[in-house]
Amino acid sequence: MNSLLDDDRMSFRGRIGRPKVMRKGHLHHEIELNYLFSGTITYLAHGVLTAIRPGRLVVFWGAVPHQVIEKSKDARMAWISIPLPWFLGWSLSETFIRQLLQGRFIQAKQDLLDAKTCERWCNDIASGSVQRSEIALLEIEARIRRQALEPLNRRALARPPSQSMAKVEYMARYIATHYRESIYIRDVIAETGLNPAYATTLFRKSCGMTLQYYLKLHRIFHAQRLLATTDSKIIDVALESGFNSVSQFYDAFNHICRESPRKYRMRMRER
Repeated sequence: MNSLLDDDRMSFRGRIGRPKVMRKGHLHHEIELNYLFSGTITYLAHGVLTAIRPGRLVVFWGAVPHQVIEKSKDARMAWISIPLPWFLGWSLSETFIRQLLQGRFIQAKQDLLDAKTCERWCNDIASGSVQRSEIALLEIEARIRRQALEPLNRRALARPPSQSMAKVEYMARYIATHYRESIYIRDVIAETGLNPAYATTLFRKSCGMTLQYYLKLHRIFHAQRLLATTDSKIIDVALESGFNSVSQFYDAFNHICRESPRKYRMRMRER
């Protein structure tokens, strides 16, 4: 069974195209930039429905399990991924970094220059030219530095979800809020008032994964953040991320990330 982790290597990529509704959530190591040229898309990420506005540069950490659950027919956007160690090396404000690594989608103020700029970045990155890619990276760093100076905006909410999707969001949000605690799936379902069998089926059909796996993803996401940004011992990372034992943590981490926590930390530091 393939992991939800998309990348085997750190990568700097950029492309333009039409977004697709995802059957299941996914995650990856890099910082992701989105720019919507037209239309609308809605993400489910970190237990929250977030509508992406056209004409605004959006930044988030791809290690947050995220999923496009809705998009308009005219949606067209740019995707750019930046290796996390490169991004952390820019020494941005602690507030900006903390919000990002806690799973927040940060949307910049509307800037008409961003449309042509994002298109140029993607073309430069895809050109195969090292020099053009380096220039694009410098320009992206400057743009993100400017964005980090802006007051953090409240997330833009999607239109009110259907009753069933509202229950899915509630379960996802409950997990995103309590995943570091000793919670069980029955606790999550009990909060919705739904029949357990119906709730688990509804979540699996909507998100492409079970509630148990979604809970595990959030715990691994938190562990990745700690491994990449702190010197905490592995056992402390495991317990801080909501796992009851180190062996349970190692099994989950190896299954999802296809490498050990120690190797992941070393690879992030080397990059």
